[in-house]
Amino acid sequence: MASFSTWPDMSPADADMQAIPDPASRMQLPWKPEVGRLAADLWIAGQPVAQSPRTVLKRRIAAAADPYLPQAGLLVAGLDGLRTKADPGLPLEVNMYTDGGAVDARRLPLNLLDAPRAFEANGPLRAALGEEFSAAYARLKYRDWEAYARHLSAWEMETTLDV
Repeated sequence: MASFSTWPDMSPADADMQAIPDPASRMQLPWKPEVGRLAADLWIAGQPVAQSPRTVLKRRIAAAADPYLPQAGLLVAGLDGLRTKADPGLPLEVNMYTDGGAVDARRLPLNLLDAPRAFEANGPLRAALGEEFSAAYARLKYRDWEAYARHLSAWEMETTLDV
């Protein structure tokens, strides 16, 4: 645990800001396997710092991980199908794990970038969830993609870098 003053006008009498390591964030550096890193939560006077990036991110994740969101999406899709009298097509009685390649069916997004693009293109879902929530959710998912894209995979390390 590290403690340090946060602003130049703080005195020794003020509470220190503490960086408390989060063991769950442990990550081995791909380019230097003998080194790891830990993220830390920022605290002052026994309370998490509300504006720290990790605190904000944790609040956003908690909001996005709402267990009712998938059910809401299914309900919206069903109601939209009834409203528009959409033809659901014939049932597919196929094991998609073994024979899915032989079926001409719509595919799920292939990566973390295609998913928010598909979400943004779904007008009925965005309208049902509300524009404010939908915009915040899309921003969160784009940030997920950006965080993913900043890291090199083991395959990229092995095949593209001369380290």
